[in-house]
Amino acid sequence: MRALGEPLNSLSRKRVVCVGAGSAGLGVVRALRAGMAAEGVDLRKAQSQFWIVDHEGLITHSRNKLFQGQHSFARHERDDEGMSLIDVVKKVKPHILLGLSGKGGVFTEEVVKEMATHHERPVIFPLSNPTDAAECTAEQAYRWTDGRVIFASGSPFNHVTLGDRIFHPTQGNNMFIFPAIGLASVACQAQRVAPSLFITAAKELSRCVSHAELSEGKVYPDIGNIRDVTLRVAVAVAKEIFNLRLNTIPEPRTEKLLRQYLVRSMYEPSYQPVIYDPHHAHPLY
Repeated sequence: MRALGEPLNSLSRKRVVCVGAGSAGLGVVRALRAGMAAEGVDLRKAQSQFWIVDHEGLITHSRNKLFQGQHSFARHERDDEGMSLIDVVKKVKPHILLGLSGKGGVFTEEVVKEMATHHERPVIFPLSNPTDAAECTAEQAYRWTDGRVIFASGSPFNHVTLGDRIFHPTQGNNMFIFPAIGLASVACQAQRVAPSLFITAAKELSRCVSHAELSEGKVYPDIGNIRDVTLRVAVAVAKEIFNLRLNTIPEPRTEKLLRQYLVRSMYEPSYQPVIYDPHHAHPLY
């Protein structure tokens, strides 16, 4: 939402098409649904913002066999069963297009350009990996939208040059979220990991992206800042743990003390240098 220049609580107003109805795709849309519900939207209303497409087309309640987890997101427009991706995009005019299909090239030029027809800044995330399984490449997404796309991918891509503009696509990776949640949960000795911790982490992560990074086409912080980002997200998650009273240790009196405690709890990847000498049976320290 920050990349769109909109408030963080505007997610519930977005229409989402997800290509891929397996555990990965359903897991992502469930997380987005939880984010919408956290904005105060009724769960059923939140579910109505999603259209799920698999190899057979759009999933509706008229399909003969729905697998676990698909029922909640199956559309009630039974006549639309099996509708192709391009037709879904034309009809729905989604703000967000997610790819978790594991099938490379699903986001064709026609599909991407159709997205760009309806929105000035279409959000297109081909999240499948490895690279040859990505639904489209970064260069395709930027070129087919004349650089207007908000892009992140599951696989890494090099920068894209369009005329005098250079875009730096970022990789959507859980390394920005999971370490911070783990750090805060362990340090605070949380009784359980509540769903709201993930929403808190995602919102704080979005605040870690600078305006300069956004202007370069990035939607995630620079990986070189990952320890600082992890600490910042962990502080936000820890505060949510204390707010939910899931902690089993006393809450630090101030945020500064909490930050210092988390810094001391962080793993420091510092090792003794090892020099290999083929003439000795053991490494020399």
